[in-house]
Amino acid sequence: MSRLTREPYPGHQRHTVSNQASPHSRGWLLLFLCLIPAAAATGATNEFADYSLDELMNVDIATSPSFLPTRPEQAPGTVYTFDRRDFERLGVRRIEQLFRFIPGFQTNQYRKRHTSIWSRGLVDRDNNKMMVMVDGTPRRRLYYGQFSLGEQIALDRVERVEVILGPASSLYGANAFGGVISISTRIPDHGGERRAILEGGDNQRVGGSIWFGDGDTRLFARALDQHAPFRENRQSFIGVQAEQPLDEIYANLYLSRNLSDGLTFSLDLYRNEYPFVFIPPTQDAAITERAISADLSYAAGEPQGGRTEAALYYNGDRSQEQETERASRRDGYRENQHADLFGAYLRHMRGFGDHAVLFGAEWQREEGIDFSYTRWFHYAEGFLATPDEGSLLANPDFSTDNLALYLQDVWRMRDDLTLTLGARYDRFDAFDDHFNYRAAMVWMPSRDESWKLLYGTAIRTPSYREAMKSLESDFSPPPLEAEELKSLEVSYHRHIRGLDIGVTLYQNTMENFITETPTPDGGDEYFANSDGGWKMRGVELLAEYHLNPSLYLHAGLSHLRARWDRGGEPPYLARHTASIAVYYSPDGGHHLGLSASYTGRRDDGNGFSEDDSDAYWLVNLHANGGISPELHYQIGVDNLFNAKIFDPAGDFGGRYNSQQSGREIWGRLIWNF
Repeated sequence: MSRLTREPYPGHQRHTVSNQASPHSRGWLLLFLCLIPAAAATGATNEFADYSLDELMNVDIATSPSFLPTRPEQAPGTVYTFDRRDFERLGVRRIEQLFRFIPGFQTNQYRKRHTSIWSRGLVDRDNNKMMVMVDGTPRRRLYYGQFSLGEQIALDRVERVEVILGPASSLYGANAFGGVISISTRIPDHGGERRAILEGGDNQRVGGSIWFGDGDTRLFARALDQHAPFRENRQSFIGVQAEQPLDEIYANLYLSRNLSDGLTFSLDLYRNEYPFVFIPPTQDAAITERAISADLSYAAGEPQGGRTEAALYYNGDRSQEQETERASRRDGYRENQHADLFGAYLRHMRGFGDHAVLFGAEWQREEGIDFSYTRWFHYAEGFLATPDEGSLLANPDFSTDNLALYLQDVWRMRDDLTLTLGARYDRFDAFDDHFNYRAAMVWMPSRDESWKLLYGTAIRTPSYREAMKSLESDFSPPPLEAEELKSLEVSYHRHIRGLDIGVTLYQNTMENFITETPTPDGGDEYFANSDGGWKMRGVELLAEYHLNPSLYLHAGLSHLRARWDRGGEPPYLARHTASIAVYYSPDGGHHLGLSASYTGRRDDGNGFSEDDSDAYWLVNLHANGGISPELHYQIGVDNLFNAKIFDPAGDFGGRYNSQQSGREIWGRLIWNF
């Protein structure tokens, strides 16, 4: 996370270049490293002039903040990077577990078996205030506008995760509101890579995956069967004990093929089944996700002489929610959430003296396919004499197009000072047009020290559910506007002999935020823009220490103060979060790790004392190492002290909270063959 020094990835065989690398390989290495962000600028290569070869091999690079390969310390705004080495030394098994180590993030267990991720106070029950990109293309379920990063995207197929905090709409458009989570799939080592993984643990967890990669083809397949890791004696949202079945199945098939130089085709297939764990005890409920993602991407050139990137992509979502009445096992409810997302982008970047200029165009089309529902049973009324049928949307055939143009200039004003200016214009069919911009200045008085100043704007357009929820009421809700964000941040980073220290101060102002509101007759809920705004001010601290390749230390801390314009604090937010991690290798072959994350008390707004959202520590213990050159192990205990953790149910403000899972023991065997 903004590291300059990089040690070898423990427990894995990677292609590296040692000090005995051939002159030919050294030449290509140095040529490549000279082509980063301001490679378009005169004298840009001086940035790495004082690095040794080993240091050059380990320079950390991020591309998502500006589409140009850049050191995180030099990138505009706040960016954190994680790679496969970090996954092991932090002991994480799912992508969202990484976010506990990012100051300013708060994670919550949502009732529909995914983790809600709140960045810098942006409360968001459906995970629709950040954008998720996989290999450069967006992923989200259109009905809720949400993403899931639990078991749905296996960490075993991920090479790298980059997280941008703050407004990113000047590059990524609507929904890059609180930032961007950019996921890159694995890149095969030279000579190819073949790997099989077997995993198991508590909650009847059994799973496996296989990975194959060579120069042109990448193939990943995974299957996982488990019980959702929740305690017994859970409470439903109406405060009664609920014991729904917890069976879960996750399956994924991923194929990527280089068709020719620069041209790549990727296909991603998912089928997931998991419980709806927070409903009345009269029903069993489950969610089935069937999704397909495909893209054809092209890239050629390099920033100095001109680089072009283009892609066509498609996301097909065929999700369904269903309920079964517990006593009779008859169907109680079923709804479809079927929608398609089509898109294309073209961007070109080129160096002009001290400037690296990027310009691009993007088109997206969202199209509703089937949002029908049928209700046979209601928890308060029993089985209905006549099934209730209809559409989740007031306009079931809704579709919309978005066309955008954007421009960015990275100007190397002098060797130690860079100014990034960016702007994007989005033309929406269904909403008002929007213009977003960003200005960021980075001053690096030395290669180990940087100061940043950023101001930018962002928007989030309403999801299908927010904009066109079909109401069980005669009330006609007002039309929705996009949420708007203005953000100012200042940060400082310093690297001193293995120690990285970062401090960020920010202020966010959000307007037109969308809330769920009861209809006047109390018979349903609708979504409306607020009549005021709120401000969020915070400070984030991060320190990482690499004493030597055998010891890694991490400490993070954040403070948040959020206020309504009309006075008072919004609910559900913790003022303080913190994280610590220790990773130690006693002999170089085996590694031990301990991590802990802290979340302060949150106001849940309900009157039930037995589910108070108290402050808590979540402590994990893990180890990994080599059994043989080809066989490695990973073992761990999550929630080591079995802390009972309640999370505010943001969508049921007066109801019981959902709760996070208890202690879980797990293990994995990794065979490189």
